[in-house]
Amino acid sequence: AGCLQALGVEAGDTVAVSMPKDIGQIVSVLGILKAGAIYVPVPPDQPLARRIGIYKGAGVKCVLTSADEPDEHDIDKALTWQQAIRS
Repeated sequence: AGCLQALGVEAGDTVAVSMPKDIGQIVSVLGILKAGAIYVPVPPDQPLARRIGIYKGAGVKCVLTSADEPDEHDIDKALTWQQAIRS
């Protein structure tokens, strides 16, 4: 939650979670909710162009991924959940 807030995420903002269903997704969703934000689940197996369309359509402020997933190159504020918990 603190890392998201440091990135400028505020209560009511949307944050995307694009990762497989595992412990990282649970940690990410809990952090998003603790920050007062709204999480937007985005399947990581979708093509990048589709994921970016979802991010833009939902007004996503930040994207959380997993270190095992492809980078979200076209997103300004994208980080892995592993990076987020170290901050």
